[in-house]
Amino acid sequence: MIWRYRRTVTDGEPDVVQNGIALSATVQGLFDRHLISLSDDYRILVSHNEVPLVPRTPFAKQMDRIHLPADGRLWPHPAYVVRHRERFSSV
Repeated sequence: MIWRYRRTVTDGEPDVVQNGIALSATVQGLFDRHLISLSDDYRILVSHNEVPLVPRTPFAKQMDRIHLPADGRLWPHPAYVVRHRERFSSV
């Protein structure tokens, strides 16, 4: 599986480590379309009404926490998580 480091700089967000997460190509597509997002405590949120059944399989444990770096300074910044989730909630 190929993982890509995803940043939302195309949306005018800053190009910093705290504004990115490592995603597979499939997950990146869902993330970019705001069909998945993160909770404040970095748990996966899935729009089950919008995500087809097959891509949903990796998210069977929807509220699993993502793997975060040991160094908390490298975690996704809460403000960027909230901004993405607001777009997710409006889909």
